[in-house]
Amino acid sequence: MPFSVFYALRILVLLICTALVGWLLHGTLVTAFFNNPILNGLILCLLIFGCVRNLILVLQLLPATKWVFTSLKDRKINRPTSAFLTPLYFLLERLLSNTPTSVEMLQNAMESISIRLDERRETSRYLTGLLIFLGLLGTFYGLILTVSSISEVINNLSLEVENISTMFTHLKSGLAKPLYGMGTAFSGSMFGLAGALLVGFTDLTVGHAQNRFFNMLEDQVALFQQEENIHNTSSLQGSPHYIQALLEQSSEQLGNLTTLLHHIEQDRLQNTRLLFEIQKNVLSLTHTMENVVQITQQNAIIQQHVLNTLQQTPPFPTEETGHTPPSSPLTLATLSAQLDTLLHYMTSSQKETSQEIQAEIRLQTKALTLALDSLHKSSTP
Repeated sequence: MPFSVFYALRILVLLICTALVGWLLHGTLVTAFFNNPILNGLILCLLIFGCVRNLILVLQLLPATKWVFTSLKDRKINRPTSAFLTPLYFLLERLLSNTPTSVEMLQNAMESISIRLDERRETSRYLTGLLIFLGLLGTFYGLILTVSSISEVINNLSLEVENISTMFTHLKSGLAKPLYGMGTAFSGSMFGLAGALLVGFTDLTVGHAQNRFFNMLEDQVALFQQEENIHNTSSLQGSPHYIQALLEQSSEQLGNLTTLLHHIEQDRLQNTRLLFEIQKNVLSLTHTMENVVQITQQNAIIQQHVLNTLQQTPPFPTEETGHTPPSSPLTLATLSAQLDTLLHYMTSSQKETSQEIQAEIRLQTKALTLALDSLHKSSTP
């Protein structure tokens, strides 16, 4: 038995049991109904409308279930009669036409169906609240009648009446209106709450039926999508054109990979050569710096020798003595020649050292620039 029929039978059983209880208590219920026939009649009409509508909502799931099973089994999609299945209709069309369909599209379609199913129950929920409101409205209306009637009876009481039987007759007739008001209050509350209870139970049954339908729909759509993917994959894999295209694509990708590896190897070798050149230039710069240190030490030795020579040179004639000291082995001409030679040697040595250092710095700068450019090109895809 389909689940929609099961839930429809459950609603019918509830209505039959309610009608049976009403028939057993028809005398009391008729009397209570006619205490306020307008309000109670409105409550009864809303009760019948809500129960019938919920029963129709459950029965509408039967053709929807048949449409789902027929469409997924025969793989032939017809437009559904139920409007809430429209998103599923478009989704199945995409699946059967081999159009790429993502998981997000499937989730969006199922969420749309769930929202539409939930929207169909909003009227029943509103009717439940409306019946409770009408029941409370009848209660307050009856209480107002009761209070006003009791106040009127109390005001009409008079102790001046000589005949006590006449006074009790007036009191009895006066209490009829408060009792009528209490009957109106209790009857409105009873019919309103009972109607809300019945409509709420039928709405709960509709919710269970829709949840059962939605779970079945999710399972069937997931199974259909899985079978469709397997069918498409097997049909493609059995085609020689598909195999040939796959082999060509694999060969092209392998060729691209080989070319890329060759370029990477060339860049690695070039970087290795540049690193060796940098190492060689650094060693050359180290030797140059050692030569500079040696030249500096030689200059210091020469300067010390000149200082010693100057200390050994005899002083010039003074005004006090007025005569020239005895002659020394080194004359002034020899001292001047040595100073010129020393100055020329120091100047040429400093110039050569400066040129060598500048050349080494230029070479190192050029090598570092080439290495950085090569590393940047190799890191750029």
